[in-house]
Amino acid sequence: MSSPRSNTALPEARPSPWHAEAVELTPDQAVRKAHEWFEHNSGWAPPDEDELAEWVADGVCRCPDHCLVAPLAHCQHGLASWWLILEAQREEDRRDEHRGRC
Repeated sequence: MSSPRSNTALPEARPSPWHAEAVELTPDQAVRKAHEWFEHNSGWAPPDEDELAEWVADGVCRCPDHCLVAPLAHCQHGLASWWLILEAQREEDRRDEHRGRC
């Protein structure tokens, strides 16, 4: 198969480890999998607070790979929603702050 703009053949599609069959994970596992995904896919680029609040108000949320899920869910690829990822980060920050006071 060739591109409509050139005669160069397109590379053969290969399965991605990030886009496998639907998986059942705990929220913590899905957050860890999202962090692994960040390492291989241009890093961390969360939505701004207003965008996240808008999604959640609508009862939905995006995952880092742009899948649309419930705020407390992960996508079929195993990546946590941005709400779960950012909530885990806030929880970690609270623990770090508490440790700093002790």
